[in-house]
Amino acid sequence: MDGNVKALPAEIFGGPNFEVFDTIRSQTIVVLQLLVIAYSDQNYHEDERPIIDRLATEFGFSKNEMKLFEDWALRQAPLSIEGWSFIAATNGSMMKD
Repeated sequence: MDGNVKALPAEIFGGPNFEVFDTIRSQTIVVLQLLVIAYSDQNYHEDERPIIDRLATEFGFSKNEMKLFEDWALRQAPLSIEGWSFIAATNGSMMKD
């Protein structure tokens, strides 16, 4: 609407709400999936790390747990990329056979 509003996203949307992840299972899933995304380009970028580290702290994961999660994500990321390449290349046609 061309209002030229100059506000940071946090001022508009508020801060992150980690309370919705109220079980260890949901917390583990979130961290694992974010790590896979972070590693999906084979580069865990310096801007991504503080976000995931903050979650790990909020959820109470130890450094050892995070090391296990990162090791898993490093192995999983290529499989996710491969899966998405199937989808992109075939546009779903492989599923029709």
